[in-house]
Amino acid sequence: MDVYSLWTDLGLGFLIAGALAAWVPVTFWQTFFLTGDPTLNEFWSPLVGPIISMLSFVCSIGNVPLAAVLWNGGISFGGVISFIFADLIILPILNIYRKYHGGRMSLYLLGMSYAAMAVAGFLIGGAFQLLGLAPEHHHVAVFETAPSLNYTTVLNMIFLGLMAVLGWRFLTTGGPAMMRAMAVPADHHEAMVRDRVCGMTVDPATAREKVDYRHSMYYFCSGGCRSTFERNPAQYLAPARAMVGHAMHGDEMESGGTAIDPVCGMTVDKQTAEYWSFRGGETYYFCSAGCKQTFDKDPEKYMTGGKGGHHAH
Repeated sequence: MDVYSLWTDLGLGFLIAGALAAWVPVTFWQTFFLTGDPTLNEFWSPLVGPIISMLSFVCSIGNVPLAAVLWNGGISFGGVISFIFADLIILPILNIYRKYHGGRMSLYLLGMSYAAMAVAGFLIGGAFQLLGLAPEHHHVAVFETAPSLNYTTVLNMIFLGLMAVLGWRFLTTGGPAMMRAMAVPADHHEAMVRDRVCGMTVDPATAREKVDYRHSMYYFCSGGCRSTFERNPAQYLAPARAMVGHAMHGDEMESGGTAIDPVCGMTVDKQTAEYWSFRGGETYYFCSAGCKQTFDKDPEKYMTGGKGGHHAH
């Protein structure tokens, strides 16, 4: 999801950075950033850095490649800081400010943000200069160095393999089904059934894994859960795991600091859960914002005595 939300910014960032690096001579940037006078360069760079960022239309991590081009062209360290900071005042975001807060407030936010970014860049650049932490040159070797096999290449290959393993694990252990279940609208939960092995909710209409056992159909989120059930069905048909929506109490639900999401039935780690609700002096934990929203709309339905699951004690 993170890559999906950032791909436009990343693509624009590399496209703009590549175009400027290839088409704009380094001498232009050196003249523009007043590199001939180091003192003026330290003051001037934090002032123009936010302006360049604002006109680049690139937000978030997408402006980092362009920051490398500017650094190679002579912008000061403080100027780089203010440039990266200024992704909050690019033109598309200013347009959002205008729509939500009006033209006058958007101009106020622009002015205050620009001042904060310029001052922050100047102060951070000066502090790094005093402490001797700022790089002493602007040459970026990546623009001229040919690809080679070194430790970074090896690390890239190792982590690429790790990503492939994690992706394979996600696809083969019910990951896509879990994501689909989390995206199900609240009013659709009535038609869902619970995977008897992992407790996750499953849509019978789209479930690919199912078993006809003693004239009853059981649905599963993945082939792994189905195989586990087939090895010992009686273990997963005990009274504590009986009907969908049946309330499970304290020690049945809770193991090692975990609880059952009363809406979808997923197991949730109470220590890391991001969503929870307090009702009647008790805490209910949820796997996602959607389940919490569903619960909050009709708590009695999922609390003790209601139709849904029980909370963790």
